[in-house]
Amino acid sequence: MAQIKAVKKEIKGGLFKKGTHVASITSIVEDTPTGKDNNPWDDVTEQTKITFKNDTGMINAWFNKLGYSNRTDFEDGIAPEGHSFQSSPNNNEEYLVEDESNCRVVSKERTDDALRILAEFVTEAMPEMEGEAFDTDDLAFLMDAKVGLQIEIREKTQKPFVHYFQTAEEATTKLEAVEA
Repeated sequence: MAQIKAVKKEIKGGLFKKGTHVASITSIVEDTPTGKDNNPWDDVTEQTKITFKNDTGMINAWFNKLGYSNRTDFEDGIAPEGHSFQSSPNNNEEYLVEDESNCRVVSKERTDDALRILAEFVTEAMPEMEGEAFDTDDLAFLMDAKVGLQIEIREKTQKPFVHYFQTAEEATTKLEAVEA
């Protein structure tokens, strides 16, 4: 057993600033948030966390692998018997939750949307993969791929987030046009 000193995590360059960036994928982790602070339900959302870095900074993006029914899925906005609508911790959505199990109800349509977003990201990271099948639980083939990122700032928190992805070539062209 080794003894080490605790140190503060150092992020070289900090988080990306608003704008277009080209960065490499440096980490791909299956990341399922737990704890009632992150998730007041008794189910968890399967996610993949991908870290992007370059010389000026870094950022993480999370890709959900499940989608859940919410109030907007019901024309009358009334939950079926034995269910209720419950707000997410950030108040973005009111999920349909089974009262007895305290679990959100998985939606095939919303899950399909979540997986489509992941598939579109893979195509931006590796255009040669377009039309190819891949396992959503094994994205190691993306390691070190360069991706274009459009970073925006959340109004409420003033924190950066990835607004959308593009190929590294598209981002580079956009950056070169700005510099010209």
